[in-house]
Amino acid sequence: MSRNAELALGIVGGLFGILVGIFKTLFGGIVSIIGFGGITAFLGMGTILLGVIGIIGGALVSYNRKAGGALMLIAGVLGFITASYFWIIAGLLLIAGGILAFRIPDDEKVNTATKQIQVKLESLPEQTQNNKSLSEEETKGPNEPAKGT
Repeated sequence: MSRNAELALGIVGGLFGILVGIFKTLFGGIVSIIGFGGITAFLGMGTILLGVIGIIGGALVSYNRKAGGALMLIAGVLGFITASYFWIIAGLLLIAGGILAFRIPDDEKVNTATKQIQVKLESLPEQTQNNKSLSEEETKGPNEPAKGT
């Protein structure tokens, strides 16, 4: 099943995240001139990294939906910590893509009511020998002599 929606959400959300990270890093660099922006620049670089992780998760969802969805969810949630309200658009896109990635596609669903399990019954060798000797004895009449005598 194609996962185009998750792929698009992951890539677009990651690109928005990278833009937010660049903005936050530049803002942190400008504020660091005053002396207060060192941590903001550091968080901006972390935000860029989370945007890249979101893009990787979006690209990975076509091959491994659980791993790709987990990466998008992690990037979406952690971005709110690093970029706060600047991350709203990117975070919502990544979280929506991650949730959609965990949905089970129709071709993987198993309907247990209609699925039938075929069981091959094999009898043990002792049982077949006992059944043969029993069936031979049943075919002999009470007054018939045994064969070979």
